[in-house]
Amino acid sequence: MQLAELRRQKGLSQAALAKLAGMTQPEVARLEAAEASPTFDTMARLLAAAGADLDIKFRDARGKVVRLTMVLKGAELAPRCRRGPLRQANA
Repeated sequence: MQLAELRRQKGLSQAALAKLAGMTQPEVARLEAAEASPTFDTMARLLAAAGADLDIKFRDARGKVVRLTMVLKGAELAPRCRRGPLRQANA
């Protein structure tokens, strides 16, 4: 899901999401327009602010699919968005 789609689905303006994530509205606009690439920390802060979890799937050296899920507690993290623990689960 794209960031703008998630934001709209949650009923947030760019300014509201930016405030919750400790960012500026122009920063959110640049990310949504793909004019900038977010760091992992920035993406985690945005997703936490929107009340979403981060789920990453990749293949390890043996070709096995591994999934890492970061459960982000938006209300508890905003506005500083502290990092949550990573949890590994088999896909």
